[in-house]
Amino acid sequence: MTSEIAVMNKKAVALAADSAVTFTGEAGQKIFPSANKIFTLSKYQPVGVMIYGNADFMGIPWETIIKIYRKRLGAAAFKSVTGYAENFLDFLRQNDFPFSDSDIDQLAYVDASIQWCFGRMKEKHSEQVATALVREGRIDQEFSEKLASQIILREVFKWEDAETAPTAPANFVTTFTDSFGYVIDKAIKEIFEGIPLTDAATEQLWKIAVHLFQNFPRHVHIPASSGVVFAGFGTDEVFPVLESYTIEGRILDYLKHRKEEKWCARIGGKKDAVVLPFAQREMVDTFMAGIDPDFRLLIRNQIESLRNSLQETKLEEIVDWHWDPENEYDDPDFITDLERSLEEYWTDIREALHGLLESRFNQFQQSISKHSREWHAGPILRVVGGLPKDELALMAETLINLTSFKKRVSFQAETVGGPIDVAVISKGDGFIWIKRKNYFNSDANPQFLANYFK
Repeated sequence: MTSEIAVMNKKAVALAADSAVTFTGEAGQKIFPSANKIFTLSKYQPVGVMIYGNADFMGIPWETIIKIYRKRLGAAAFKSVTGYAENFLDFLRQNDFPFSDSDIDQLAYVDASIQWCFGRMKEKHSEQVATALVREGRIDQEFSEKLASQIILREVFKWEDAETAPTAPANFVTTFTDSFGYVIDKAIKEIFEGIPLTDAATEQLWKIAVHLFQNFPRHVHIPASSGVVFAGFGTDEVFPVLESYTIEGRILDYLKHRKEEKWCARIGGKKDAVVLPFAQREMVDTFMAGIDPDFRLLIRNQIESLRNSLQETKLEEIVDWHWDPENEYDDPDFITDLERSLEEYWTDIREALHGLLESRFNQFQQSISKHSREWHAGPILRVVGGLPKDELALMAETLINLTSFKKRVSFQAETVGGPIDVAVISKGDGFIWIKRKNYFNSDANPQFLANYFK
């Protein structure tokens, strides 16, 4: 994991990123504090790129891909940051160097992704079988088959409900299954070996495999997924622009990606400043909103639970109602009519109470958001709008430091840490490194600087 941030105003955009990178192997995880995540996209133009998530694309490090692209780009320029982003995406679609072995790369990507997806379902099946064995003492084939069908069906619903990649071709299902159907069949046989599967469950596994390369499910982190953030100025842009994309892989000249509109920003008009974190963002969100996002979610869930419990409570049980047997109107017909009137009365009250609770709950949510905007995010952004370039850089670095420090003093893996790289991009000065780690001594390597602009 990682923590990155962009702090923008009309003068410039400051980018900051930690250096921690996590490698996962059979023996566990290892964290190295030496990864590069911020790069110049052009040697000549004021535009940069940040990477988070998977450090590779189709088995090739993003750092290598970016530097090859930068060499090809040369002194070329685009009118907008969008132009740079689209040109970079076109580069990823190409079949020449560095993707000359595209068939091998695509096979490895498809196989690894399916193994991961099917493996998750196999793990769930194994966990639930183990629980059933402890509870029941033994299970039969019928139980195992039914359990597998339930797990696979839930996974199908999750992927079918997901957003489809906007660039997916209309004939993708046919071309994909024709080209990689044997990989799906092999994965089903290997991963679900010993687990009885119905014909319907097997068919659903094929659907899941296709959706895996076509859809973007909510709240599911796909290991092959990378975040790519472009920031800076096009030749026709006076104020900084930031565009964010999720990119996974390429299959048959189709690049699975989408533009993350929620994490894009453009200075101008009434928007004078932006603070936009990426990846592990909880400390930045706490700083900007004045409340920890998990704590806010807890409050919301508790209030919602209280609201639901009140709505489900029978009002007749709260009101101490009883019929006086000495009452002179104690006759069956009168009681029947009265009970019918009372039932209508309770129904009206319940509906009114439900509406009131819903209204109060929404007002509570709105008041929290309003307070956060007016007393925390709003004042901070007004100050950020006037910060000079060096202060933008300091703010970006400090916010990454907050996340790193939180990891260091808590019982969590230090997935954010190491030296913090900071860069500022402005229209006049271009891409300027404020802080940058190097794995070599620049004084001892003068040829590096001599060759950089060759």
